[in-house]
Amino acid sequence: MKNTDWKKKVPGCFGSVDLIWGSHALDEERCREMFKTAIDAEATMEDIVTEARTYLVNKKAASQHVEAQIARIRNLEY
Repeated sequence: MKNTDWKKKVPGCFGSVDLIWGSHALDEERCREMFKTAIDAEATMEDIVTEARTYLVNKKAASQHVEAQIARIRNLEY
């Protein structure tokens, strides 16, 4: 069974108020750490996207915002 500890790191990749992926220096650092942990756990990009989408939806982010952040994740933008 895959280690899922990386999932706990996903919220830290987003701004706490603006919910933007990796837009602040500390968020960017956390993104890099989350990706490293996820890769070590053999998570796929789809696993990461699914976890991020769930987090944003649970935070009541607008669908346009969710899709914009998913694009940033897929493009490894921070």
